[in-house]
Amino acid sequence: MSKPFTGAELCWFDDACILDMDYFVQMLSGIEAKGVRPDLIGSIIAHYASKWLPDLSGDDSVASGQGLARSSDDPDSPESLTAQWMKKRFFVETLVGILPPEKDSVPSNFLLRLLRTACMVEADPSCLAELEQRVAGQLEGASLKELMIPAMSV
Repeated sequence: MSKPFTGAELCWFDDACILDMDYFVQMLSGIEAKGVRPDLIGSIIAHYASKWLPDLSGDDSVASGQGLARSSDDPDSPESLTAQWMKKRFFVETLVGILPPEKDSVPSNFLLRLLRTACMVEADPSCLAELEQRVAGQLEGASLKELMIPAMSV
């Protein structure tokens, strides 16, 4: 797996992150068609996801106030909370659908955060099953903190 990008190398990542999900998927398909390595595709997806869903960034200080989590003007209304939840669910399910199938193409810590978020938004069972299978194949790269997934049912 290649090292993460830094500095000027990330500037086009940031430009890609302004795209909505449909355009991002199309752009990613074009990049994949050019033969870009799966680990780079995984890095692009993880970066995009962390911009739009801070829960997936791995930075607890960022996860508290940006992206889809705070997209509504009135976060206290039931409609806005439901809409936010549905957006997160759609976002997570779409991300899982576009992940490269190769092992280690996506870091295990990102997969675990994605699984945790998928559980929290009650993603489709087939989405959860795919994430669980991918995580199981990469458990050796996970830390204990990353393995902690809250039980959302009582």
